[in-house]
Amino acid sequence: MASQITTPLDLRDMTTTDKLSTEGWAWNNETKTLTLDGLDLASSTEKGIIMPSLVSSKIILVPGSVNKITTSDGNDRADNRGIQAAGDLAIVGEGKLDIIAAKGSSSIGIEVRETLKIGIADG
Repeated sequence: MASQITTPLDLRDMTTTDKLSTEGWAWNNETKTLTLDGLDLASSTEKGIIMPSLVSSKIILVPGSVNKITTSDGNDRADNRGIQAAGDLAIVGEGKLDIIAAKGSSSIGIEVRETLKIGIADG
């Protein structure tokens, strides 16, 4: 199982990074694809994952994986977001994704400003 991480994944300016074996995620900057395989993200801020702005991006859930995103900055007035995307976002795969956006002035699991597509596997 991957180690828990406590800082948000801000992918807006991130280069290609592979932390699948240690933290449960990998980012391909060229294809704007985030792969999750056992991510345990417990962000101490109001954001969990921040996708690149104004582009189409994708999150792949590896089959059989369990991925968890929790946000909590301890401020009841914060705008909590598990995943935030300013462009199109597709979420596909056969893994599990649990998002807990802590209580705040607005708490949203997935916020997408353009189009959200979710591919659900049969069964």
